[in-house]
Amino acid sequence: MKQVAMFPGQGTQQRGMGGALFDAYPDLVEQADAIMGLSMRRLCLEDPDRLLDRTDHAQPAIFLVNALAWRRRVDEGFSADLALGHSLGEFSALCAAGALDFASGFALVRRRGALMAAAAAGAMSAILGLEAGRVARLLEGAPVVIANWNGPDQIVISGPAGEVDRIGRVLERAGAQAVVPLRVSGAFHSPLMAASAAEFARVLDGVGFESPRFPVIANVTARPHETARIGALLAAHLTSPVLWRQSIEGILAEGEAEFHEIGESRVLQGMVKGIRAAGAPLPGARLGSAEFRRDHGVRLSYAAGGMYRAVASGDLVALMARAGLLSFFGSGGLEPAEVESQLRLLRDRVGPDAPAGVNVLPVRDDKVLEIVRRLGFTRVEAAAYVEPTPALCAYRAGGLSRGADGAVRRGNLVMAKLSRIEVAERFLSPPPQAMLDALVSQAAITPEQAALAARLPLADDICAEADSAGHTDKRSPLVLLPAIQAVRQRLAASFPACAEVRIGAAGGIGTPEAAAAMFLMGADFVLTGSINQCTAEAGTSGLVKDMLQAMTVHDTAYAPSGDFFEMGAQIQVLRRGVFFPVRAARLFELYQRHERVEDIDAPTRRRVEGWFGRDFDAVWRDCLDYHPADEIARAEANPKHRIALIFRWYFGQSVRHAMAGRQEHRTDFQIHTGPAMGAFNAWVEGTALADWRNRHADDLALRLMAGAEAVFERCRAR
Repeated sequence: MKQVAMFPGQGTQQRGMGGALFDAYPDLVEQADAIMGLSMRRLCLEDPDRLLDRTDHAQPAIFLVNALAWRRRVDEGFSADLALGHSLGEFSALCAAGALDFASGFALVRRRGALMAAAAAGAMSAILGLEAGRVARLLEGAPVVIANWNGPDQIVISGPAGEVDRIGRVLERAGAQAVVPLRVSGAFHSPLMAASAAEFARVLDGVGFESPRFPVIANVTARPHETARIGALLAAHLTSPVLWRQSIEGILAEGEAEFHEIGESRVLQGMVKGIRAAGAPLPGARLGSAEFRRDHGVRLSYAAGGMYRAVASGDLVALMARAGLLSFFGSGGLEPAEVESQLRLLRDRVGPDAPAGVNVLPVRDDKVLEIVRRLGFTRVEAAAYVEPTPALCAYRAGGLSRGADGAVRRGNLVMAKLSRIEVAERFLSPPPQAMLDALVSQAAITPEQAALAARLPLADDICAEADSAGHTDKRSPLVLLPAIQAVRQRLAASFPACAEVRIGAAGGIGTPEAAAAMFLMGADFVLTGSINQCTAEAGTSGLVKDMLQAMTVHDTAYAPSGDFFEMGAQIQVLRRGVFFPVRAARLFELYQRHERVEDIDAPTRRRVEGWFGRDFDAVWRDCLDYHPADEIARAEANPKHRIALIFRWYFGQSVRHAMAGRQEHRTDFQIHTGPAMGAFNAWVEGTALADWRNRHADDLALRLMAGAEAVFERCRAR
């Protein structure tokens, strides 16, 4: 069982704190006295001048007593596997883990306390007995924010003193059991601390943090600190909420844990007990289909889609799975050997029963699905299919069986991501009978599996993908989702089993309002894409993430697709700061106008070769090495196809340059994204999530769904 050390923060101070610990560890006390310039023993044990209620004295006092108590627990043989602290207590947790020494930690806390005490006047109050989501809704439009998410029905609000008092009365009328003003001198964890946070950031710039000996959970992100980011998060902490509830739920989601509150306070133990007892559904868990959550074994009707070339990386999928959330590894564009290598690592990290799936494309799906099946992955996201393929039907049917009770067991779940009505009809229907018969004759499935498959839709879930990143049909979600829901209803009249297929929505979902709109329209789940590409665990370069972090809703464009170049299919990409969309469009125009590469006039050819960084002959030699013999033979017989291969080389290079973050090729980056990315950036502007290094796919899911529930309830109440 994991042993978790918890350190209390401001508000737990009281006269007499520390007691005999001052005599037990005089070395720490002497260091604190020297830095503070007064007797910490006298302050903590006697407090004759009533200084413990002052932030600039309370914070150093609590930090010292936490350190003394930690030293005692270590001497008694206690060993932690994980630590976290509540607000100020996070410094104690970092110190306990060796990220900084006691003297450095005490000096930082002293400076922090002084800066916070000098901040603009404000107040904080604890709200007890009112559900957290309702508190959030009632705060909308007020200059008051949630400062601490302490538990399902224990929230702390922060803001201007008069407004905190007024909102407190509103919350009491709304049913709060109690509104308790806190013993603090300012509006901590609110925008009123911005000036103090900026100054503290300058202080932290000069601090060198060591790698913690064991993980320490950051209040700002509810996940373990990364050494390089400790200072930035501690500065952001002053204006960001304390995600205590989310931190505890994250620990509990990873297995059994025993929590130890260090020191004399038992406030944190009470919070943990409340969180455990609530077994609380997550905010947002009431949205969407309960069957979706049950069948996939997840906590929310939400999924993170598979982004090609492992942008939806093993790290991202493992993170989501540990949080009890569904996501799909992006296998598109990878060689089968690489897919197998990465999926083996993923399976070893999350185990066989985790809600971890794999995105598959029609191209070479026989090889990818064979790997998926062999390694025991029971969920796939089938994207870009126009017709069912034998491999996909074999995967679906091969997971079917009949239990002892006679009920059909669906061992392999299929989510079809699509944007066309006729394709939806095919996935709402059983696999083609001729295809099932052929699979039986090939011994790919059994006759019983074929018989069961003939009675069930090919898909368990359909994701109506509206205008999205990458390949897109530019469909409006307001039209597409109801249209596919109508198809399901129509087909169910003659094929009742298809009524059980869940229909979700994707494309343009980057804010709570967008997600709530889909649920209001009856979506069974939502699926996000672009926003997950700009997270710490996404498998693309930091430079790409920097560019995505800066984009707005207007910074996308449509460009020809390299995968389907000759067909004129389009993709949605980032246009801000890059030339790729314009150059890609020019290449397609040249392809349409010319039958042979030799027909392109010399000035145009030189210009294009300048974009490529090499001449067409050198590019063709690369093509000879890359493409299979039949593709080269086709190009040699058809000069126009040779143009296509040469131009498609540029599309492949533009992706590789972006994935590798090659600064010298930045203007040619091909970055698939939609306006949802810009909408998300606007939503988190001014918060810790403005920096992609603080963004994590599971946290984005929790925040998006919690916000969507608030919007959903507000709309229903009108």
